[in-house]
Amino acid sequence: MFDTSEPHGEIAALRDVARKAALVEVELVDDDTLLASALAASEARAALEVAEGHVLAELERRGTCDRELGLSTVSWLADRTHGARGPITGRVKTATRLRVALGEVDQALADG
Repeated sequence: MFDTSEPHGEIAALRDVARKAALVEVELVDDDTLLASALAASEARAALEVAEGHVLAELERRGTCDRELGLSTVSWLADRTHGARGPITGRVKTATRLRVALGEVDQALADG
């Protein structure tokens, strides 16, 4: 069985920074900083969605979840995250399409 407790270094670092950012007491921050932080958080979310998409598309391409766990990527992720299958299905399908058929769009998203 795979050890899924620790993700790839950069993704683990993103997770850790996001958790730290979630603890910031925004009540103590001035308005200009709040405005800039809202934009930065939006940009971070977009970059994280691209990173997640790359991972999900690669899991699909390899057939890892089917082969190793007897589950589709969608079923595995929904089970592990207690997430709704509908949105997860959409993310996996979009990620796969971007990586396979729309490589230039995928690269543009990754570039920000």
